[in-house]
Amino acid sequence: MATHDYIIANASGAAVRADLNNALAAIVSNNSNASEPSTKYAFQWWADTTTGQLKLRNAANDAWITIQELDGTMLMEDGAVGSPGLAFASDTDTGFFRPAANQLAIATNGVERAEFGTSEIVFNDVGADIDFRVEGDTEANLLLVDAGNDAVKVGSGIQLNPSGRLLIGTTTEGHANGDNLTIADTGDCGITIRSGTSNEGVIYFSDATSGNGEFDGQVSYLQGDQALRFATASTERVRIDGNGNVGINQSSINSTRKVEIVQPASYDAAVRIMPESSGNNGQVQWYSGLSQYGIGTTQGTDALKFKRDTTEMARFKSTGTFLVGQDNDSLGNKGHILDNDGRAFHIATSNAALWINRLTDDGDLVNFYGQSNKEGSISVSGSTVSYNGAHLSRYSQLSGNAARTEILRGSVLSNLDEMCEWAYAAQPAVAAQDAVPYTEEDELPEGVSVGDVKTPAVEASPGIDAYTENNEQLNRMKVSDVEGDVNVAGVFQSWDDDDDTHTNDFYCAMTGDFVIRIAQGVTVARGDLLMSAGDGTAKPQDDDIVRSKTIAKVTSTNVSCTYSDKSYCVPCVLMAC
Repeated sequence: MATHDYIIANASGAAVRADLNNALAAIVSNNSNASEPSTKYAFQWWADTTTGQLKLRNAANDAWITIQELDGTMLMEDGAVGSPGLAFASDTDTGFFRPAANQLAIATNGVERAEFGTSEIVFNDVGADIDFRVEGDTEANLLLVDAGNDAVKVGSGIQLNPSGRLLIGTTTEGHANGDNLTIADTGDCGITIRSGTSNEGVIYFSDATSGNGEFDGQVSYLQGDQALRFATASTERVRIDGNGNVGINQSSINSTRKVEIVQPASYDAAVRIMPESSGNNGQVQWYSGLSQYGIGTTQGTDALKFKRDTTEMARFKSTGTFLVGQDNDSLGNKGHILDNDGRAFHIATSNAALWINRLTDDGDLVNFYGQSNKEGSISVSGSTVSYNGAHLSRYSQLSGNAARTEILRGSVLSNLDEMCEWAYAAQPAVAAQDAVPYTEEDELPEGVSVGDVKTPAVEASPGIDAYTENNEQLNRMKVSDVEGDVNVAGVFQSWDDDDDTHTNDFYCAMTGDFVIRIAQGVTVARGDLLMSAGDGTAKPQDDDIVRSKTIAKVTSTNVSCTYSDKSYCVPCVLMAC
């Protein structure tokens, strides 16, 4: 092991020879020594036996460059990105270099392209527009890191863009509210979730990283039950079973029901159907195979309609009135009207409007009640129809259509040569108006929702000219003031309180069971025939022959009422006609 200053000084031949041998020894051993040569030259070799490394003096002759280990291990300089430690003679800024301890980097054109560290491998660490591409057997870009677009692509169909959105089969994102994953195809397109035969395939909707919020919304398919389940607020709401039956708030669906809804107690409806706009229908329909039947509404009419195909068969009006065979609540059109006051109207064309049939046995066909008490009936016995507990009465008015005055029930009335009149004022036409619903801008009353009716619809009706009702048989009457009057008409029953327009009408009881008023001090017996006493009361005839002046026959002396003038009423059979 030797070093030398490589200067041969003048000396004797033996000394020069020895100096040459020492220089040659230093040369052949690469100046091997534990210490560096005392005299140093640029590009000088030194086998450093202390570190076990072969070193080369740099061009500036101010440092040593480690070339390799003395045991043959190759070593190189750390280098830098622009001057790699291991480079190419014709491309000195391309090669390998050491950025830091335990790191290896690759550079081309003086730019770092890849870096291998102890915990990661980084490509394009400097953030340049340099792509990373893996080529497949037939696919040029089997894996492509597109640095210029900050995207990762797999083949020609999958792309992950810098916003974290995954695109499959397209380079165009979907709607802004659902563009994290976009799948496209020129034909059919879809996603398959394959789970175990007794397990679930699930899609969760979450706004949290723990608790029920992790599965706040859910769509799941239960392979074991072959059922599709939908959940909100972490609770199952809808289930479609393997038979296609649907349960809403019901997970155990009765197999005999296609749709089953469990309505919470706080809800006012299980299903609500609303037309989209005025004139449109909101309906539930059934198809029989021959015809289509529907129940629904038409926006603006405020009525529930029953239809067969396009023909309306019946409707419930907003007032609660039910119509069959007509849609305008008119006595001039055939059909049936059941109104919200408990009244029933049956209108027929060229036929009886009401048919009543009792099967099996004889008895009542119709029962009549007043204040919940049975007052009369129509019954059948064999081929005989009987009117029970009834009498015949008719409308009438006082002379000149005079205003109401006190007339005691059972008072005797006489006919006048003056006909009743019922005049009607003109009615203007009414234009149809659509119902106005509540909107999001309205202040909603308690219990009211957007879409509920704010202002009811108005149905169109034509104008009506003023007219007087046709009357050819009903004359006016007076309280009888002639004793034994042959013009007796009957007895006063009551004023007509059911007409808000014509308030001076009254009922005159004419034939059948009723009561008749007898003056104070007059005595009657059962079976007496009665006539007018000339003061609104009746008194017995002098004989038992039914005459034109006969008004009634006493059926009982039981006094049903006594008035303040001490006149009183007894039951009778009226026979004024």
